Amino acid sequence: QRNVDKIKVPVLLISAENDTSVRTPPHYVFDNMCSVCKMLVIKDAKHAMLTSSEDIISQHVGAVIDFLR
Repeated sequence: QRNVDKIKVPVLLISAENDTSVRTPPHYVFDNMCSVCKMLVIKDAKHAMLTSSEDIISQHVGAVIDFLR
């Protein structure tokens, strides 16, 4: 926590709303602490987002592409 303010490179944090492998609340904590973080929670997504429905994959990949532009 004490080093979050040292992060200067933009961070994209994608979280799955229904993830049972990785807890989402710590993502919100990190997002609030990190000024260069952009967080996206994908609704109805589970942990393996890239093997999900076409809509969830599209949201995930689209967010990454937009972030890298």
